[in-house]
Amino acid sequence: MFEIANGDKAQMDMKNGYLATANHARIIPYEPVSGTSYTRLKYANQFLKENQTSMDFDKGLELVRSNKISRRWTRGVQNRQSFIFLPSTLDLWIAIAPDSNYIPASYGPYVGFNLKHELYGSGDKPNPDSFPAY
Repeated sequence: MFEIANGDKAQMDMKNGYLATANHARIIPYEPVSGTSYTRLKYANQFLKENQTSMDFDKGLELVRSNKISRRWTRGVQNRQSFIFLPSTLDLWIAIAPDSNYIPASYGPYVGFNLKHELYGSGDKPNPDSFPAY
């Protein structure tokens, strides 16, 4: 996983070879996860464990739009980007963030891409190709 924030760059190795969810930018260089970040990480890990055999597009959407991951703040949201990636099909959906500092990006509509199709001109289009806002 690569992160670019405030002109700094960092790389972090991922367990099991894929990224399942990301909450928000971390201070670079990476430090141990704590506080509300740790609470969201524990929730995401438990959700993924409970849904390991049935994890699909709908479950991914349920996770990124859950109140524990993407919640509204009176000071503005911390969730400014959101995506869902299915490694088995190389389908990727990216949220189009609402034009508001108080609505999480994951609540906006998503547009889909198939990485094999985009990079090599082969493969299928994502299914669905997009989906509406929350």
